[in-house]
Amino acid sequence: MQVFYFLKFSLLCFFLFSCSTLETKKISFDFLKKIPNKYQLQARGSVEFNDDYINFSLNWIKEKNQFKITLYGPLSLGNLEITGFIFNNKIANLKIDNKKLFGSFKTFMLAKYGWYLPLESIPSWLFLGKIKDDNWQVNYLSSKLFANHQLPKKIVLINSKQKIKITALMKKIYF
Repeated sequence: MQVFYFLKFSLLCFFLFSCSTLETKKISFDFLKKIPNKYQLQARGSVEFNDDYINFSLNWIKEKNQFKITLYGPLSLGNLEITGFIFNNKIANLKIDNKKLFGSFKTFMLAKYGWYLPLESIPSWLFLGKIKDDNWQVNYLSSKLFANHQLPKKIVLINSKQKIKITALMKKIYF
């Protein structure tokens, strides 16, 4: 009887092993040489922080050095609009819901939500494939053709120090 179970188990293991050797498709990207001066991106995603999950949608518009980010959903308990300028990869003149933010965006995020995401790094992660913040691990899980470039479609950001995981799914990117 034990021989029968051993054979059955061996066949099952062999079957499972043969299934795991299926060919995997390599994800390819066609990152840009520089961040576009003008773009709009729409995405949705989730944030996992302290065993809590929050879903969100966002619309990010950038023209020259000015940007406007609108977050929709429970993350901001309604809508949250962030505007400002980016000069030399630094955020300046930041406003949240048309109120000038005194202090840094990092301080605001930590006080309001308990975690921080460097806004200035996101365009580099998305368009250039470059990680400028050592605290974040960026995983590109799938790609899609946006404006004739194979760019990341699904990105997972993990910060082990803050114990946060952000999953973002790019829906549309316009140049």
